[in-house]
Amino acid sequence: IKVSFYKNGSKKACEGHQAIQGYIDSKNPKDTWVSYSYAVSFWGICRLFQQSRANLGLSCQLSGTGFAVKSNLIKEMGWGATCLTEDIEFTMKLALKNIKVGWAGDAIVYDEKPITFTQSWKQRKRWMQGQADVGCKYLAKVLKKAVKEKSIVTLDCALYLLQPLRIVAMGYITIMSWMQNVYPDSPLVLTSLFQYFPYHFWDLIVIVQFLWNPLALYAEKKLSIETLLYYPAYTLFSLTWVPIAIIGFINKDNKDWFHTQHTRKISIDEMKQ
Repeated sequence: IKVSFYKNGSKKACEGHQAIQGYIDSKNPKDTWVSYSYAVSFWGICRLFQQSRANLGLSCQLSGTGFAVKSNLIKEMGWGATCLTEDIEFTMKLALKNIKVGWAGDAIVYDEKPITFTQSWKQRKRWMQGQADVGCKYLAKVLKKAVKEKSIVTLDCALYLLQPLRIVAMGYITIMSWMQNVYPDSPLVLTSLFQYFPYHFWDLIVIVQFLWNPLALYAEKKLSIETLLYYPAYTLFSLTWVPIAIIGFINKDNKDWFHTQHTRKISIDEMKQ
């Protein structure tokens, strides 16, 4: 695995990239519905977030695992990332210096994912705490730079920091769409923006949101009968991001680190079976 990452990642370094993100796969997707949901999420992220940005000439996002930064860049600017999501923070520090993160989609790292919902909740809450913290510290700076320099690359980085708000917004839309169908005369529906749109408009928004990933999985050659059988569980997993994002924002100043246990010993030969 390391040889593959170094070999394929070095290609991007030779192209001039000073920071490179590799493809994060899962080494234990079939352990539980939680680990499978993680795998589906990361497969989608690699295609929809990372590969798409690379195709458009934008900057990818460092993702904590499977990335490389040239030593001379660290010597020049230091690390200096103190938020719980130091990968996102360093990505923003790079954006402020007009340094794009390259995407090495063929440099694959197999990461162990949590197998219990409790572990997953704590890990994702830490992620949301960190991302909210990074957003509060860097959004204005990155957005100001994007507007001043008319940089789409920097603007995209700024928009990425709004990810927690997007999660909460989609949760709100999902809940209100359900209420519009079940309790159309509810004061919450009648006093919201939902009354100004066609009846099933928001239903369509919710459905489209959950159809992106199967298309991404198909493009990644990860779509299978087993994946489709797990997809309802993944949908439930996705909805739990909403309370996690809210709690994470409320606790953004909490810097306590929760260590995610890694106990699965799986060889590369076992994964090829």
